[in-house]
Amino acid sequence: MFKKYFDFFENYVLNLPLEDSLKNVILNKDFINRNPEFYIYYPLFFAEGLDVNLDKLENLCIAGYLYYESSIFLDKILDDGFDKEKLFVSLICQKETIKILTDIFGKDSKFWKYWNQRRNEFIKATDLDKELFLEKEISNSKYFILAD
Repeated sequence: MFKKYFDFFENYVLNLPLEDSLKNVILNKDFINRNPEFYIYYPLFFAEGLDVNLDKLENLCIAGYLYYESSIFLDKILDDGFDKEKLFVSLICQKETIKILTDIFGKDSKFWKYWNQRRNEFIKATDLDKELFLEKEISNSKYFILAD
């Protein structure tokens, strides 16, 4: 299953109007191999029983993995400091994700309400992460709030 959905992802990235160096960062095999392979086809776990067009499902897998990569790159920037290449790649991945998701869900669907809710939770989590980093010991309750 990984190979099939990775091929969809790879073809999408290779056809983007980007410099090869940026495509190589997005398609970096070391990065991909260090992460759980199911992220490349994660939406399939929720597709059973839904009336979903196969083409849309493939694109949803691509969008999901692009957003996953974007989140990892942003997290690295927040943890390790500014990195121009990681920032550009993260922004590219986010833009492509939004293009695909808008094509699938449209502009005015409930999906975007939940998207904005998760984005706001992510912002709060980054603030809490910085706050907890300064503490010598983190209580379970604070860690659970961050994990949530």
